[in-house]
Formats: sequence, structure tokens, C-alpha cells
Amino acid sequence: MKRFLWAVLAAFLLTGCEIKQDEQMIPSNSFWPGWDSPLEQTLADGISSFSEKIYLPAECKDQLDIAFWHILCAKPEFFFLNGEYRYSLSEDTLIFSPSYTMTKSEALTYAEKLETISDGLLNGVSDALSTEDRALLLHDRLLHKLSYDQKHASPLLDALLAGCADCEGYARAYQYLLQKAGIPALYVTGEANGGGHAWIIMECEDGTWYHVDPTWDDGENTVSRAYFMQNDSVFGRTHKIRPAVPGASYPSCTGDPHHFFAKRGIAITDAANMNEVVRRSFDEAASSETNTVEFCFPSGVSLDALSVLDPLVLTEAERRSTTVRTRITAKNSYIVSYQIAS
Repeated sequence: MKRFLWAVLAAFLLTGCEIKQDEQMIPSNSFWPGWDSPLEQTLADGISSFSEKIYLPAECKDQLDIAFWHILCAKPEFFFLNGEYRYSLSEDTLIFSPSYTMTKSEALTYAEKLETISDGLLNGVSDALSTEDRALLLHDRLLHKLSYDQKHASPLLDALLAGCADCEGYARAYQYLLQKAGIPALYVTGEANGGGHAWIIMECEDGTWYHVDPTWDDGENTVSRAYFMQNDSVFGRTHKIRPAVPGASYPSCTGDPHHFFAKRGIAITDAANMNEVVRRSFDEAASSETNTVEFCFPSGVSLDALSVLDPLVLTEAERRSTTVRTRITAKNSYIVSYQIAS
């Protein structure tokens, strides 16, 4: 009986916003499967067509906050929403009214511009690459394009169209590109070092989620991977999730710690493998043009380890006619980055 009632509700929801098939809609990426209830699908369909009123069953009222929050976290292409809504009740019908920051015509124009920009950044990014390789390529390309700026009007548009963004713009732009590449990604809000911050979580083929903070990975003329694909345990040392809606939650990020560094073979577990790891890290920096040679110490960085690593890095840099500009230890105390310049 419950299944039948839900099917009836789904049918009502999917027709409730009265969208015509030939009506122009903002292209909408698919939901993460965990956030694709009939209510959320109906809200997304109505928002895509810039509906002023979306009609729902009255019993959906208590689900609106989280459903709308899911849309805001899952759909960066809805850059024209300001995050607020109104609703009214008429007998057994709930009338949901989103708040838009621009007209439908303006949004369609910007959506086309975003498609053009993203096509360039997605060049060569295909299903032939693993999720990790696609995510890494887009991470590096985006950070080469962006510069940090706290002033913004529309985070996604400022990031991809103007090349300037705050942490929300970095996160929204990266999420937008990941979704275009077929990688589920959610926008995350919280705190980092005690201040408000935003980043993303992404899902791999096996269903494992990882954190990525593109803002903290962006340096002056350098790109780091210190905050690329980290799990809750490592990421939690510097970042705390704070969902904007009480009772809401994100998927847990339970993957391997320091996933990227382990896969690339640039994690240092003992002094015996340092020479080989140093060469691999320089090769990685050269192939990716990040201008950053990085190492992971899974047990944490120590002064003794750095006293051994520093001369090895300087020797390899000299052999490659490269200059080491500075050394930075990531705030999570696991990753050491050497900024280099030819």
C-alpha cells in the first residue's frame, strides 16, 4: 500500500509544475542518486523552466527546507537562484515560489556562455580516463585559470567567465566541471581554520566519496594537491562541515587517506625510498605544469624527515635546472610542498 501511495504522489509531483515540453529550460545535470526524490525532481524541473509557482501536495511542507537545500548543493547550474523561497497553502495544495536573481532570458544567455567555457576546459576529458584522472585534470586546469577575489556577484559566473572567485566560486566552478565530466559532486559549506568556507565532495566509481578544496590548493603561480581527494579523518583536521539546514547531512568520505599521493607513489613512509619518491614528484610536477613538488608523510611531517628531504629536493632541482623558491607545510601537517621555477 505504501508503494502505491508513493507512486501516486510521484505522478502528481511530476506534473504539478505544469512544464510544457517545448518550453525552454536551463540545462540541468542529473542528481546524485541519493538526492533525487520525486519532490526534488519536481522542484528542479520547475526551477529549470523559471516557474514562478510550483504546485505540490500540502504534506510536502515539512520536506521543503532539506529538498531545496539538496538542490542548492547538487546543482551549480542553478546559478540564478538566490537561496530563498516563499510558499503558501491553498487547501491541500502547497504553492512553492523560488526567488531568482535574473530573468530567464539572461540565465539562458549565461548558461550558453558557461557551456562554451566548460567545453574548452573539458577538452580531452573522457570516460577513457579514471574518475581520479578526470578530477585531477579539471582541478589543475581550473586553478591555472582562477585567481582569488573576495568580491563577487555570482560565484559560478565570476569564476568561469571572469576568472576571479572566492571559495564559493572555486567550489561551484569545480563542481560544475566535475558534473559535466560525469562525476557526482556536492557543494559543501562549513568552517576552515575557524572561518566560514566552502569546498566540494566528489564520488568515485566504487561509491567512495572524497573531499576536495580547490581554494586551498590554489597558490601564486602554483597548483597544489594537498587538499585533493582527502577523507573525513584527514580533512577534519582543518575543515568542519556545517550544513546550512538543521538536520541535513552529506555523504561520509571514507576513502583511503592521502589517496592521490599513495596512488602516485609520492608518499614517504621511510627514509629508504626518499630518492625515488623525489624523482617521481619532480616528474609529476613537470608533466602537470603545477610548479609544485609535493610529498605526503602519512605519519605526519617531522623536522628530522625534512632535514633529509630538503637536500634531496635541492639536488634534484639543480640536476633539472630548476630553482626551489620556498617550502610550505600544509595546514593538515601531512603534505610538504616545494614551489619551483625554471
